[in-house]
Amino acid sequence: GVNHADGASAIQALAHKVIKLHALTDYAAGITTNVGLISGGTSSNTVAPSATAKLDVRFIELRQWDEILSAVQSIVAEEELPGTSARLLEATTFLPMEARHSTELLSIYQGLAQELGFSVEGEFTGG
Repeated sequence: GVNHADGASAIQALAHKVIKLHALTDYAAGITTNVGLISGGTSSNTVAPSATAKLDVRFIELRQWDEILSAVQSIVAEEELPGTSARLLEATTFLPMEARHSTELLSIYQGLAQELGFSVEGEFTGG
């Protein structure tokens, strides 16, 4: 568009952040990060003045949360392009149901299910 060189694309800045946020995924540690929704800009012939993204973070142990949150906050705080900034808004936080805490609950559930004549198995489904 007009004055392209004078603009700072929020979408471009966000794209850099998405790559860094996805790089926080550590399958061995049970940590996944996924930017699953992105929106921004006003038209294809203007430099995007704003952009938003929704990030899903999953982890398996509560002790991991502070480090993950700190890493996310650091990425959000970085100025990817001159003239751009970002902020983090926590929408919903679901803490992990750690295996060490859920084993007893699963055992009770399995016992009750057996009394009713059926079998239930536990399955790890992520953070």
